[in-house]
Amino acid sequence: VTDNVTGATLDRTFSIVGVAPLYSFSTHTFTNAGKTGRNGPTLTNLTDTYTPAWTDNPSHLNVTTQGIQEWTVPATGTYRITAIGAKGGTGTGTALAAYEAGGKGAWMQGDFTLSTNETLHILVGHQGDSIGQAGMGGGGGGGTFVSKGTTLANSVALIVAGGGGGGSYSYTSSVIGNPGLATIGSNANAGAENPAKVGLAIQDYEGAGFTGNATSGGSNAAKAFKSGGVGGTGQDNGDPLEGGFGGGGGSSSSFPSGGGGGGYQGGAAGLNQWAQLGNGGGGLSYNQGANSSGVSGSSLANGNGSVIILKL
Repeated sequence: VTDNVTGATLDRTFSIVGVAPLYSFSTHTFTNAGKTGRNGPTLTNLTDTYTPAWTDNPSHLNVTTQGIQEWTVPATGTYRITAIGAKGGTGTGTALAAYEAGGKGAWMQGDFTLSTNETLHILVGHQGDSIGQAGMGGGGGGGTFVSKGTTLANSVALIVAGGGGGGSYSYTSSVIGNPGLATIGSNANAGAENPAKVGLAIQDYEGAGFTGNATSGGSNAAKAFKSGGVGGTGQDNGDPLEGGFGGGGGSSSSFPSGGGGGGYQGGAAGLNQWAQLGNGGGGLSYNQGANSSGVSGSSLANGNGSVIILKL
């Protein structure tokens, strides 16, 4: 080294010490771990399903709120995150009626700069319920969410893929559930209740948002991501159909409309089959990443959701 003032030189030894990652990581797919319905998987479900050694360490993968996977970033760098929303459930028809499948979920992708020891909160959406008595719409598909923060409560959204709306049935036309939308939600609330139901003896069940719970269904309404993401239970008329984990709305049986999909902004429920508007609305999405892209109703979102994280 040289002193810039005096011009004197001295020998010095420098050590450059790299920071080792917390654990070896290249890519991982976060799934529903075999769990279906309105509730998410437990930590035991996850560790029984995932094979990498790091997934057995609760410092690297944990569950505090059931179904929401807490992943600790192993090393500072750029990560590509792909989020896939869940499909809506199929409506169950009668001998006189057609019945239609739920809408496919959205596919979203973006690149994110993450730092060692940061925590991501990951909710993988479940497909809406399709098994019920005749004359019911399908449950809304759950949205798939990834947020970052020290807790679920203070976390901020990174990427969200909307779930598909539940299918319905009609005596005269097809009412396939609306797809989960790659459109970025303008707010983080539940879908709107359909005003056309006023004065009608029906229930319709919207999907929940990132922070806003659904209102239709009272205590059984779909819950927002930040409230745990539990799917809604449909109108209780013998065998109500449930919305998928991730804020999917339950179905309606008095008038067989499909539930709305969960998402950053929830999807509205279908109105009713008499008006040919029984298909549930798809949840809207969100993407804060660089090089972002998205597809509404993706062919890759034809079941339960998933999150794929790749270290670039």
